[in-house]
This record gives sequence, structure tokens and C-alpha cells, in this order.
Amino acid sequence: MAYPRFDLYPAKAQALARFSRTLGHPERLHIIEMLNQYEELTVSDLVNLSPLALPTVSQHLIILRREQLINIREQVPYLWNSLNRKTLQDQTMILKAFLSEVTGRQGPAPGQRA
Repeated sequence: MAYPRFDLYPAKAQALARFSRTLGHPERLHIIEMLNQYEELTVSDLVNLSPLALPTVSQHLIILRREQLINIREQVPYLWNSLNRKTLQDQTMILKAFLSEVTGRQGPAPGQRA
């Protein structure tokens, strides 16, 4: 996913933005939930569990694969998809740290001086 002037920001901010954008569609969240529940599914399995058509599910899988949130195992004629739990855990830690940092800050109320 290319962003205009994305390179102007620190690597941590870039990673967090990519992760957030990747999770930014209900179908991608649904795919992650289904892979968590069933461990490993084919594209056909995922389409059967989805309200969307094959081409749309495939596009969402491409995004998840590109960001390395899912793994692929080829067993001809099928491609089996599973969660890349290591990447999910790493990205979750970055997100948690960021949210903790911004929600834990005790500063002046908006419009007030410190």
C-alpha cells in the first residue's frame, strides 16, 4: 500500500498505519476471525463463510498476505491460508504501546495552558 509522503514519518508510525489500514475493512477482520477459529482454510472455504463473492474475498486475501498477516501453504490444487500469529502479535504490541502512550498522557485540557 503506497501512501503519499509516507516516508516522512518514523518507521514505527508507518508500520502502525499499515497495520491499521489492513484491518480497516470488515471482511478482512472476518477472514482473520475465521482463520483463528478454523486454523487453516482454502479460498473456497473462506468464500463459503463470507457474504462476498470470490473476486472480492481474493482481493482482501491479497492485502492480508502483502502485509504478512496470513501465511499460504500450497497443496495442489489448493492454497491453504492460516494466520501469521507472530506478525499479528508483533503488530498488536506496537498498537497497544501506541494506544497506551496516547491514552495515558496527563496533559492540560484542550484550550488550557500547561
